[in-house]
This record gives sequence, structure tokens and C-alpha cells, in this order.
Amino acid sequence: MRRILTWPWQMTVLRILQLLVFLLFLVLLVNAVLNRGGDFVVYWRTGQNLLAGEPLYSVQRDGGFCYKYPPWMALPLVPLGLFPLTTAAIFWRLLLVASLFQIWRWTTQMLKSQVPALLALILLWGIWVQNVVTGQMTLPLLAVALWAFEMSEKQPVLSALATTQALAAKVFHVFAALGFSRKQFHPRPWAVAFGICLLASIPALWGYRHSEGTFNLLTAPQNLLENYFAAMSSGDQKDLGGGLYGLPVLWAKWFGMDPISTRARLLGFVPSFLIAGLLLFILRFRWKGQAPRELYAVALALACAIHPLTFTYALAWLYPALALSLQLLAYRPTEKRGGARVARAIWIVGALLLVFFNTKLSTRLGISLWEGYPVKAIGTLLICSSLGLISPDFGTFESPSPGDPRARNTV
Repeated sequence: MRRILTWPWQMTVLRILQLLVFLLFLVLLVNAVLNRGGDFVVYWRTGQNLLAGEPLYSVQRDGGFCYKYPPWMALPLVPLGLFPLTTAAIFWRLLLVASLFQIWRWTTQMLKSQVPALLALILLWGIWVQNVVTGQMTLPLLAVALWAFEMSEKQPVLSALATTQALAAKVFHVFAALGFSRKQFHPRPWAVAFGICLLASIPALWGYRHSEGTFNLLTAPQNLLENYFAAMSSGDQKDLGGGLYGLPVLWAKWFGMDPISTRARLLGFVPSFLIAGLLLFILRFRWKGQAPRELYAVALALACAIHPLTFTYALAWLYPALALSLQLLAYRPTEKRGGARVARAIWIVGALLLVFFNTKLSTRLGISLWEGYPVKAIGTLLICSSLGLISPDFGTFESPSPGDPRARNTV
């Protein structure tokens, strides 16, 4: 395998860069705690509402800045509601720091070559820092999911439960899919995990009792679901595009277009896809012999860096999946032709789900952007599953044998 970093001083420079990134991260962390703003206020308020027996979802009370996650994910937020806002913010940011270290450890372990791992981490770092500054729960969910993936054989129920949570973690479930193993997809653990989610949703039902204080087991779940979908739909047009960044935003401003308009999205999609595909094509030959998951992680990070709709537009994750899966279908088919056909079918279904729920086709059927998000998550999960069928070494958490070329240190 070709050695990429030849001299020791090159590794020293990388270590210094890592230290500078961590120092910058700590400065942003202190600033986030002092400001006490961002999405964390929503989670803190959710914990208090659950403790007080108030409705979990209420657009009339909270407006567009309301809790939009599934009801079973509110139960772990209860401890936050026991503390004042400043104290809870400090605890929450410390949890985010621990989650970030867990993600860093898992990524460098999963991606055997240090150079692709470091490149992916550096490109994704800006997004992770923004998650910390805004106090989002994405990083803790991803960290728990990655840890559970390692325990998939010993704790299949825990792994299935963590996977269901990762699907709600916006775009990062695709990054977590790098750890998927086909051994995880057994029906019994998933059925148990689904039952646990239902049980964890019971406390949220109490907030939807009648005004006179009586509780109806039939109307409460219906009211919960109605308010849940209303909360997910709130602010999707007003707030969409608040986190836009990247090359397409510059292009849209250059041509005087609204960055979240359909024309701007097309203007961003085509060049970004070509750039990501070209870079992946170059990296494929430079890192010849690397595992497909390493190339996918780099392409995934490149899509984050160049596409402006990473946070609200799941179609961004179609770039690396499309480029890599087509490459695998063309050059690395499975030994059995039937397996390749199954992988193609799964990939097509996942891609159609992604495209459908990111276009106006879904809105014509009365499905808003946020209501269709779980289906978009399933679409990306299907794409990653098809990659696992096509390439046996894509979705496994196994250390390479000493004779495996991937076990060599390429740094």
C-alpha cells in the first residue's frame, strides 16, 4: 500500500492541528454555555414539561421553536428539568464533549487508515462544533448509537434500540450506518426495542388528558400524534435554510437567487455532485486498497463541506452513496449475481424514498418536509444496507487480520 505521510514531522503537524481544533472547540463551548441559547433550551423546557405533566408538543405555546423528536426520546431529558437553566447547560455541554470524544475514537478505529479518518473528521468538525454551540442532541445520540453498534452481538436489543434513536438524529444516522452489520437485523431484538419505545412514550400521554383532569386511553394517543405532526411541520418553511452554508450559497448569492429556492437547490446539487464525484474518483486511485467505508466516510464529509442543505435536506447524503454504490456495482459485484440484484433493488428503493421526500412530489400529497423525515432516514438506511450487501467489508466492525493490507499503517 502506498504510504501517504512519509516523514515524522507530517504527523506532528497533524497532531498540532488537532490540538488547535480542540482549543477552538473549548472556546466555542464556553461561549455556548454563557449564552445558554440554541436548541438546548427546547430540551430543558421539554424535561420540565414532562415533569409537570404539561403537553409535550404545543405549537400554540412554543411556536416553531418546539420539541420535534419522538415522544420516547423525551424521557432521558427529564434530569435536565431538575436543574436551573445554567446548571443544566453546563451538564449538557459536558455530555456533548464526551460524545465528541466517543465519535472521534470510534471513527479512527473504524477507519483503519489514519489519513482518511483524519480528513473525514476535519471536514465534519465544523458541523459538530455547530451542534455543540446550538446545544443539539445529535452528538449524544450518535455516540450512543456507535457504542451500541460495537455491542450488537452481545446486546442485540440495546443495539436495535440505539439504531432507532440514530434514525431520529437528522443526517448523522448515515454516518452511524458505517457500523451496521447484517447480524443486527434480527426481528426479535427490533420488536423488543420497539416495545421499549412505546413504554417510554407513556409518560408523554399524561400531558394530553382532558381539561377537567380525566385521562382517556383512546383520545390521549390520538391527541399526542396530532400535536406531534403539527410540531414537526411548524417552522419548516419559515426556518428552512437557517443553517445554509457552502459553495452553493455563494453561487446563489452571485446569481441573486434565494438560497432555499428550487433553482438554487438545483444549482447547488449538480456542481456539488460533480465535485464530490470527482474528488472521490481521485481519492479512489490515491488510496488504492482502502476499504470502501473509508472512501465513503471521506465522500460523506466532502458532501457536508460543499452542500448547504446538510441540516435540513437529506438529499445531500445521496452524493457519496450514489457515487460509491455505482462504483461497487460496476467493479466489485458480489460473487452471487442474485445478491447483486438484491442490492440494486434495495439501493433503488432507498434512492427513490430520498428523492420523493425531498421534492414537491410529497407536498402535493399533503406530506410536509418534517412529517416525511423518518421515511427519508429509512431511505438512507436502505442505501447503506445495499452497500453492505455489495461489499462485505463495508458495514462490519471487525479488526483486519495481520495479513490484511488494510491493517498496515498508511501514515
